[in-house]
Order: sequence, then C-alpha cells, then structure tokens
Amino acid sequence: KKSRQGVQLVKVLFVCYANAGRSQTAKALYNLFTATDNAHGAGTNVANYFPEGKTIGEYEKISGHVSRTRSYLKNNFDIDIVNSSRVHMTSDLISRHDLVVNIAERWQTPDWLRGENVIWWDVPDLLPGDSGDSTFIEVEKRVRELIELEKSRGNFRELDDNIDKEANNG
Repeated sequence: KKSRQGVQLVKVLFVCYANAGRSQTAKALYNLFTATDNAHGAGTNVANYFPEGKTIGEYEKISGHVSRTRSYLKNNFDIDIVNSSRVHMTSDLISRHDLVVNIAERWQTPDWLRGENVIWWDVPDLLPGDSGDSTFIEVEKRVRELIELEKSRGNFRELDDNIDKEANNG
C-alpha cells in the first residue's frame, strides 16, 4: 500500500508481550501517520495473559482496569482501540510481514523470533503503577523514525537495538 505521500510502505508487525500496550500503540500510530492499515500487532504471551480478552475492550473488562494505552491514544491522537484485536504471536506471522518489530523484553521473546526481517526496539514495558508516558513517547518517536527511514529507502537495521548484542559480546 502507499501512503498519502505516495511512498511505498511495508507491511509491518509490531510485537510486545501481551499485545495490549507497546505493540498496540505502535500499530495505531503507524497506521495513523501513514494513513494506511499496513501495521498489525501481536503479543508473545497473549495465550497466557488474559487470553479470553480478544479485544482491548474485553481485556479491560477481564483485567479490571482501563488500558493506559487506550487512554493515551484517545487523549493524544483521538484514536480509540477498544475494538482492536489481541493476537498471539506465532512463527508463521514473521513470513507474512515485510518487517517485524519486536518490542517485547528479551526475557519475553522466544528464540524463534529472529530473522532477516526482524528488528528489536528496547522499549521498557509499562509496569503496574507507572504514571508517566515515557513508554508511549518512546514508541511514538521510534514509529516516526521508521516511517522516515521508509521514505528515504533506508536500511531497517539502522533502527535495530540488537536483542542478541549482549549474548554475542559475552
């Protein structure tokens, strides 16, 4: 698909732990900023973390709290993700996307979530009781960088925080 600016954009999958925070934010902002539906989201542990919450709205009801992600996106971008699906990450999703951006913590990432089209962003997860917006702001900054890189036909590896860097150096 092309954006309003006529730039060819990739089909991108954003992955976090529960597909309720970072990946939902990245997906919504990418689609907003590019005026496409090219971004999707998934979580490495949706099957074990409130799996009956198939959408953000259902997740909110089951977990007993309003999603900070949903509030942030609504208040800052007028995006409501209440009906946004939560998807469990499987290895076949990698090949269905041009780019996979893993935002899950290293310990939340299965070994098979690697590949030529997979990069990692080291963005800390929201923790219960966190009141700041630093995670959302960092995700927004990274999504904007990704879109600019796409426009300039740059190499996605420039944005890779390299999940295996420490393991390879130690």
